[in-house]
Amino acid sequence: MYSSLLELELIGNSAGESGGGILLFDGANPPLGGHVWLAPGVSQAGHRRADTIAAGSPEAQRGSSMFGLLPRNLEFFDCFDKAAANALRTAELLAEFSAADGDRRLELVGAIKEKEHVGDTLTHETLGRLQKTYLTPIDRDDIYALTKAIDDIVDDIDAVAQRIMFYKIRAITRSFQSQCDVLVKATRLMADAVAALRNLKKSKRSSGPQIEELIIAVHEAENEGDDIHHRFLGELFDCGFDAFDVIKWKELYEIVESAIDCCEDVANIVHGIALKTA
Repeated sequence: MYSSLLELELIGNSAGESGGGILLFDGANPPLGGHVWLAPGVSQAGHRRADTIAAGSPEAQRGSSMFGLLPRNLEFFDCFDKAAANALRTAELLAEFSAADGDRRLELVGAIKEKEHVGDTLTHETLGRLQKTYLTPIDRDDIYALTKAIDDIVDDIDAVAQRIMFYKIRAITRSFQSQCDVLVKATRLMADAVAALRNLKKSKRSSGPQIEELIIAVHEAENEGDDIHHRFLGELFDCGFDAFDVIKWKELYEIVESAIDCCEDVANIVHGIALKTA
């Protein structure tokens, strides 16, 4: 049984039989070797006839017009967009947090925690919908992986903000602020790539940013974050920090770098989905 509906054919029964039925199969695997599911009303004769239908034939094209009869559950794309927008806003709050102090910093860490709760709620709603949905617009594994990777971004951002408060760090280094800015850039590009999933086929014909361009831009932002991280590690022992401060800052940079890596993970998942639907 297939997790996503890529092709739909309406196959009539053999001569002398009345009625018809719906045949579902994976678009990457034509209905050979039994890779089919027959709705009630389709006989084995109809099944054998389906084996002879070539992709792109007039009969197959007539069947594909019936695709709209079944729900595609496009609400999943709404879930992705909401989660990505929440991750972007959380990254923006962290960038603001890194430049704030005093009471404003307390307000921002609370706002980041609230966004983390929102992200958890969106994740639970999406996975709950996945559990209840039979036909999904993309592979079930991709829905799970994409949902989890976006949530991981928010979790890392919340973790670094909490640690800054726990460690009682008063002065934020300029390098750390720069890395937070890169995180905002990577998260914004990630959100744009996720939003492009909804109209994947249309984006190939439009003059707007191509999904491949967005994915490459996310990778470039991740490389920029790596450069800042590595440069800081090289400078860490020359900054006059004591041993405990070195441990604290090393962990903080690594968590932000992990969040940027999660943006790249999302981009890789989106790229895989795009390749499957090409």
